[in-house]
Amino acid sequence: MISLSDIERFELRKLQKKERHSSLYIRITVLLMSDSGFSVEQIEQSLGIDQTTVNRYFRMYESVGIESYLTLNYVGYSGKLTKSEIAILDAELQNFLYTTSYEVIAFIEEKFGKTYQPSGVTTLLNRIGFSYKKTKQEPSKADTAKQEAFLAEMTTILEDVAQNPETAVAYFVDAVHPQHNTRPDYGWIKKGQEFTIAANSGRKRVNINGALNAHNVTDIVIDEADTINYESMKRLVVKLVNQNPNSTLYLFHDNARYYYAKELKKWLEQTYPSVKQVFLPPYSPNLNLIERLWKFTKKKIINYDYYQTFDEFKKTVLDFFKNIAIYKQELNNLLTLNFHIA
Repeated sequence: MISLSDIERFELRKLQKKERHSSLYIRITVLLMSDSGFSVEQIEQSLGIDQTTVNRYFRMYESVGIESYLTLNYVGYSGKLTKSEIAILDAELQNFLYTTSYEVIAFIEEKFGKTYQPSGVTTLLNRIGFSYKKTKQEPSKADTAKQEAFLAEMTTILEDVAQNPETAVAYFVDAVHPQHNTRPDYGWIKKGQEFTIAANSGRKRVNINGALNAHNVTDIVIDEADTINYESMKRLVVKLVNQNPNSTLYLFHDNARYYYAKELKKWLEQTYPSVKQVFLPPYSPNLNLIERLWKFTKKKIINYDYYQTFDEFKKTVLDFFKNIAIYKQELNNLLTLNFHIA
């Protein structure tokens, strides 16, 4: 938390009212919100920036003071860092996990006023002893022919829905079970060293059955439950129908037992014949758009952030979906209807 002096608070509020440069406006607002008692999570959700950036602003203010903090120093220089600047960057990366080259670029620009392209910063990081460590993947069990046939069918449905938005809606459906614990992932880490993050010993999970509108990334409907079963799916369907009362609903999902249950199929036929289930081929998460949303959720609020209590963790997860519009621009780039065949 940041504690401003009366003079700093007064001057920052004056600057905030007249400032039109988005980057500087956000810097100013981060300090004022923290000074007013807002948490890092609340600042992140309100301003649409990630927690890494919020914490970086805190550190910058505390290390360089208010005057330097308010100087953007963008000089358009793509040149090399000095030895002392490299030492600072090295220490930063060993103390805080940066998961993309773009995050490293942003830090260099803000700290040293020097700009890099992704290829340039990758070369720099490799030269000073960092490597991008990746997780291993298991071989795919997918049937390529079945995936190609299904993708053709799904594309036809999605095109029809797009042409008739007043009478039809398509949703991608899946369940996710985020666990109350930070999760090892990959990022820029010093060669020969490990990057440790705080972890809980518990195994409690938040169980969510969700639906993502294929043509509107901010239309996400969830059902949070103790157990994901066909009753949870029924509740999710009711929410979707109530939200789209005069539309045919196409639900793309896998063959999990709670989606495939005979009781659910019978209930849909009798109660909501306008709801059409479309089953993905086996082993085809690559064809379920909502899988990308789950990965995005984990990256933003789960993988690297430590939550002391399960209640705090659960609230953060549910608030993420309530405030999903904050991430609209990022999701528009991520959740495109472009699919690859495994």
